[in-house]
Amino acid sequence: PDNYEGFLVIKYDCSNGPSLFDNGHTITVNFRPDGTFCTKTSSFAWQGQFFVETRSGQPVNSDGILWDRKGYGFHGGDLLTLHSPQRQQFAIYWVGNMEYLASIRNKNKYTEELDAFLNNRFGIQRLGTIANCLK
Repeated sequence: PDNYEGFLVIKYDCSNGPSLFDNGHTITVNFRPDGTFCTKTSSFAWQGQFFVETRSGQPVNSDGILWDRKGYGFHGGDLLTLHSPQRQQFAIYWVGNMEYLASIRNKNKYTEELDAFLNNRFGIQRLGTIANCLK
């Protein structure tokens, strides 16, 4: 979405979501303004290239390289599987300031922000950090 920064998350196995494979070998994901997309397709290993643009057609850097990037860009490919109370799978992406992402990527702040995103968008509460487990 235009002017959106933060997590972009695809939730798989949504009963009323569209299929990812309606266009042959091309997958088109149109994230909602809140950064989410639900599909009835089960998770799978992505192959090929990402072509990323905003709703207005502005291109977004999408080479997937986190280090040595400046400004606004796209990063992704993490797969998150939750098994309780039911199995749910999510593809986790990020769009926005790559330097900010790099500053939180391997720290509790990344997990805390992802947990808040999942809770706010999907109602999922999980203990994502050691600090939460110790409370």
